[in-house]
Amino acid sequence: AASSTVWSAFATEGARQTRPVIAGSQLEFEFGGDCTAGAVVQKNSWSAVFFAKERATRYVVTANHCVARIGERVFVRNELESRHGHVPPIGTVYWRSDDVDLALIKIDPIVHVSYTCGSSSHGAPHCLPVTTWTPNALPRVLTASLRMRSIYAQPVIGYDNPGLNEAFATSGSTTGVQVNWRNLSVRAWPPGFR
Repeated sequence: AASSTVWSAFATEGARQTRPVIAGSQLEFEFGGDCTAGAVVQKNSWSAVFFAKERATRYVVTANHCVARIGERVFVRNELESRHGHVPPIGTVYWRSDDVDLALIKIDPIVHVSYTCGSSSHGAPHCLPVTTWTPNALPRVLTASLRMRSIYAQPVIGYDNPGLNEAFATSGSTTGVQVNWRNLSVRAWPPGFR
């Protein structure tokens, strides 16, 4: 039994320290905090209709007690060298609640640049850059399969607000399981996210 516990903990830690970010990823904050990534959400905005970069930008819920300030850089936990400029941050703190222990991290998309080349009307070669963006956070939850003895990322297939007296739970590396969440007030969450 002890060996399966050690194996399970090792497998979980490796899965928490990879990109793209998913719910359950281990995050490290620029000013020393570290926390677990919560749900991956998108912003409902008109700009996402017109701008591909905005469509690929994601936001990750985390605990406000881990955050020092808005604009603080956030890293995947095993990338300690990123504090010294070797690896770029995955994003920055975007919003903090004044009422509850919630914060949002803006996760920058991955940028891809390719070139489309051809010849101009005069026959000279001509190349144009084509930029695309890929989300660096996915709507998945890190979970365990007891049958397969492995860790995997379960896709999130829907979302909704809790019902009138419906409770829901959260789980974090510092706070453990919290089951006392009920009907978040409108002030607890910034408008325009899904």
